[in-house]
Amino acid sequence: GNLIGPLLRAGIPQTAKLSPMPQFSDLSGQQIAALVRWIHYARAQGRYKELTEAKDARPGNTAQGKSYFAEKCASCHSASGDMAGIGKKYDAATLRQRFLWPKLLDQAPSWSANRLRDAKTTAARQRHQSLVENYSAADAANLTAFLETLR
Repeated sequence: GNLIGPLLRAGIPQTAKLSPMPQFSDLSGQQIAALVRWIHYARAQGRYKELTEAKDARPGNTAQGKSYFAEKCASCHSASGDMAGIGKKYDAATLRQRFLWPKLLDQAPSWSANRLRDAKTTAARQRHQSLVENYSAADAANLTAFLETLR
């Protein structure tokens, strides 16, 4: 949002390599923020589709997946806690789908007072959406391989 918002507001002038993008300086901050959220959502949807429909998915590296989990996931999830047994609960394709797009991302935002103040859920939703936008095919394969070992 810090990069996209100002770009939307200022536009892009035409260059030899780029078509021009109009400026949206007349939009409010809320409208720009809504556009930024939509752009991120659309990017996450596209990346999810790419990573789940890949026909040439290579087997992942369990050790690298464990390292990735420790770096990106372990602040909220525990391999011996909430993730224990997940490898026997789901097959590899389902595991991949579940961590790429957890059910949390499909939940409609709530406007109830207690949910609006739920910073943990809001942060988790933002974190997971950011992850799905940025997973590489190797990250997804490695993380799947590691999660399969959690039996």
